Amino acid sequence: MAHTSVGWEASGGPTIRRMNPENDPKNPAESVGGAQAVEGVLRFPGFEVDLGRGELRIGGQVVALRPKTFTLLTYLAQHPRRLLAKEALVQAVWPDVIVTDDSLVQCVSELRSALGDHQQQVVRTVPRRGYILELQPVGLDQADAGRPIPPAPLVVERSSSDAAMNRRRIALALAVGLIALTGASSWVWWHRERTEGERGTMPVGRRSIAVLPFANLSGDPSQAYFAEGITADVIADVSRLPDTLVMGQASTQTYRDTASDVRRAGQDLEVHFVVTGGVWRSGSDVRINVQLLSAESGTVLWADTLEYPDESQWNWRRDLGPRIANALDIRIMDVVGGWGADRPEPRDAIDHIMRGFAELRRASARSDWEAAADEFRAALKTAPKSASAWAGLSLALAGQIFGRHIAHPQEMLREADEAANKALAIDVNNATAHFALGQVLILRGRLEAAQAAFESCLSLNPSHAHAHMRIGLIRIELGHAEEAQQHVDMALRLSPMDQTRAAYAHLIAGIAQFHLGHDDEAYAEMEKMVAADPRVGFAYMWMASIDGLHGRTAKAHENLDRYKQYIEIQTISGLKATERSTNPVFLAQRERFYDGLRKAGLPE
Repeated sequence: MAHTSVGWEASGGPTIRRMNPENDPKNPAESVGGAQAVEGVLRFPGFEVDLGRGELRIGGQVVALRPKTFTLLTYLAQHPRRLLAKEALVQAVWPDVIVTDDSLVQCVSELRSALGDHQQQVVRTVPRRGYILELQPVGLDQADAGRPIPPAPLVVERSSSDAAMNRRRIALALAVGLIALTGASSWVWWHRERTEGERGTMPVGRRSIAVLPFANLSGDPSQAYFAEGITADVIADVSRLPDTLVMGQASTQTYRDTASDVRRAGQDLEVHFVVTGGVWRSGSDVRINVQLLSAESGTVLWADTLEYPDESQWNWRRDLGPRIANALDIRIMDVVGGWGADRPEPRDAIDHIMRGFAELRRASARSDWEAAADEFRAALKTAPKSASAWAGLSLALAGQIFGRHIAHPQEMLREADEAANKALAIDVNNATAHFALGQVLILRGRLEAAQAAFESCLSLNPSHAHAHMRIGLIRIELGHAEEAQQHVDMALRLSPMDQTRAAYAHLIAGIAQFHLGHDDEAYAEMEKMVAADPRVGFAYMWMASIDGLHGRTAKAHENLDRYKQYIEIQTISGLKATERSTNPVFLAQRERFYDGLRKAGLPE
């Protein structure tokens, strides 16, 4: 049996010493299952998996992966060219925890992003069955292809330096005021053991949380945006915790009243935990009260008050996420370093950034997008190195282009592109910056690159519902309509109360069904979109096309007239000019859509 001893050199880097009496350095490299496995390394065309070091290397460079994503890669690499059922993969990656399929989907998405597998030619999805690693390891005989490669077992020996590093990590946790909550730990594991039937439809094995709107305790209605911004910060940071699903902000607005029943909110949103709080502000003084409660019983599991008497200390993002994480008794050491890395912006910049994102959340008209852009530009005057401000500016500019408010958008697109890249240059771990870049790349027609950007966003914030929807739409445009629904379902799970987001989720689901030839299902999804938001004209366009294809002439004319009330593009050539995909599968499927519009009466 091969063993690996892990130590820490003076430089702080790990050293791997492989000890195998049957395969020491004096003997030829062992051939494991037919694949060349030197020092526990499996080599594939374009990358290699080092089982000993726990590393993915591409072109000799180490590519960072989350532990669970690397475990998935290891299992796939040990079973090349074999169809692996979802159940088998879940058991391999999460052997002692019950998780939902979206945990696996997220790991697959992160792995594809790391490998640059945007067309899914390396890790292929077999709909409703599982996944296949399509590459053959270098040195594997064709006759042995598809046979599993035995894993190289590891024995980890902790050195004194390793223990010292753990002490430093513990000291870091204590320095930010982490207080252990043993009761929360047992409560979490008790919930893990419960079955889906006992809990209704609540996800099992993932900590699901709803952050209710923080109350404005200042007595000044003009400070409502500030409490709203604090709420958004908490949602963003808690979303970064491992195996944690967080409801989108729009879905919790129903519970803005501080007297809302926590248990009712937990039941409606299907979550295990609820976070509530309040914000008091007077000039540069800020006080934040926060509570973590059991959604099942309403019991307060943890409470704290954070006071910031001076604007130079405004860094609640450094404090709130780790404290809530510790209250949930999560192993936060892998993520705690992500908080507080940036120095807080000046007070007036924070004000403008919060106002800007408040405008973005409500934007529909061109004036809304412009107001948001103005706020972010104002923030950048005093905080030119604010990644959040640059990302927000990019989103505000791209939003005007997506809404077709700009006749000649080239200059605005250039500015949005520049802003997104500046945000990433300042903070590569800013999820919003990755999302902003994805929006820009869509507008440039670079769909594979856009998907990679959205996947990067999700690797930093797995609860970003809009990123899931964008990936769903891109999968359709790249000719993989069968893969869109899983992303739509996740987006709806994250924002069940957000009617605007639900409307677009149903639109994407309907488009996918149409491209798969399921016209009745597509029509039903478009009707759901109209029910969620009747002002969005795209649903009527699709219903008009389907009515035209099926000979429902009167209904087709009615839906086409409704479409024309909301969308300025009223010719088939105009619609085709907005297409960003050149994928032949997509274009062939799309032609049937245009044929339906012709029959409905839309001119060329």
